[in-house]
Amino acid sequence: MRSLKLSLIPIALALSGLAATAQDASRLRELDREIGREPNSIAARLARAEIRLEMKQPTEAMADCDYILKLRPDDGLGLYCRARVSIALQRLDDALRDLDAGAQKLPRQAHILITRASIHYQQGDYDAAIADLNRALALDERNATALAARGEAYLAKGLTDRAMEDFRLVLAIDRNDLRAKRGLAFAQARVERSRVAAADAPQRTRGLPIEPASPPTAAEPAQQSPPAGGGSQALIEVDPKLLAQVKQDLAKRQFKPAIDLIDAALGQAASHAGLYNLRGTIWQESGNLEKAASDFDRAVALLPQYPDAHVNRIAARLAWRKTDEATVACQEFLGLYPDLGLPYDMCGRVLIQENKLGEAKAALDNAISKDPRLVIAWVHRGQVGLRAKDYDGALNDFSHAIELDGKADAAYAGRGRVFLAKADEKRAIIELRKSLSINRTNWTAATALQALQVVKVLAQLGQIKKN
Repeated sequence: MRSLKLSLIPIALALSGLAATAQDASRLRELDREIGREPNSIAARLARAEIRLEMKQPTEAMADCDYILKLRPDDGLGLYCRARVSIALQRLDDALRDLDAGAQKLPRQAHILITRASIHYQQGDYDAAIADLNRALALDERNATALAARGEAYLAKGLTDRAMEDFRLVLAIDRNDLRAKRGLAFAQARVERSRVAAADAPQRTRGLPIEPASPPTAAEPAQQSPPAGGGSQALIEVDPKLLAQVKQDLAKRQFKPAIDLIDAALGQAASHAGLYNLRGTIWQESGNLEKAASDFDRAVALLPQYPDAHVNRIAARLAWRKTDEATVACQEFLGLYPDLGLPYDMCGRVLIQENKLGEAKAALDNAISKDPRLVIAWVHRGQVGLRAKDYDGALNDFSHAIELDGKADAAYAGRGRVFLAKADEKRAIIELRKSLSINRTNWTAATALQALQVVKVLAQLGQIKKN
């Protein structure tokens, strides 16, 4: 069976854009005759369903899949066949149920795991996607499709170094793999953007945003982040010479020298919360989330009225998928600053990760009521609406974020995703391109546009690339 070699962005996007070829039409006629002679031929019906998918005939393809499952209700390939048609029809929950059953029937079929990972990715469950891709790679460690897909999932989680490793492994297998080339280019651009941000900003940092495509950014404007208090500023500010050297090391991705410098400084000032916060950001940038979380905890313990450290300790646990710990840290932050919007926004981010969309919206409503100009809270509430399929509400929130900040690339990417969900491709492309014009490392916008471009290219070529 032929399959598409595409990004994890919805397989249905590609399936819906394929043009029939003369070869496909000829092969379809052959299969019609074969099935006419032998109606119960499973292989022929699977092949015909595949071609009908290519010819944008999902209803006809579903008839063959259903026939197979009528003959053999537990047939793993029949379940996979029906799942692919469901994906083409955007019935992702139905597809996921069939893929779950198919994976149990055919546990050593990597293509089933990779397809299921694509749905998890689309639904924002990157850990589930990575788990399926790890299983696929355990079956075939040189599966370039699974490696590239896992790289994209790592990139979506903000684990840039791991993503780059996977993209490089793909290129070691096939140096012309366009998917890996694009992924590696975006990962490298993200590293460069982080380097520039570190050079331009003071030691204050924000954690990873809930929108996985959006890279780490500098702290929000002062009115959105509560002051730490004048008497405690000496425990936050880092010596400018030390900070400059650390930035140079980070620009070269030399984490150990940077850590060594801060360790030496802590030897002289063991109670300096700012040094722990800075070291935590380095650990997080290097991918060591456990040590990052520990340092942010230490910074908060030394100076409870240290808002950036609170934000960072919550964000580190979100990246680490330690949601229970993030919840506790969020409640502590909220207890210190109950009248400000930022703690409610952080709690909303935690609830989004738990997929508690109703509670997340309530928290973000509070954030916005406390601080109507907190741009990121409007973006996060828009993401909740998008997940809940409240497209009009999501569009309003993303648009309001843009009114507050015309450079809010995550809001433009969010609007693009809304228009994609509403099948308004033209407006989606405009929004996604605007997001990338502001931030070329916005992974949501980049991969959505990439998928749309692949569809158009395949439609023009009238053929499918074989794995």
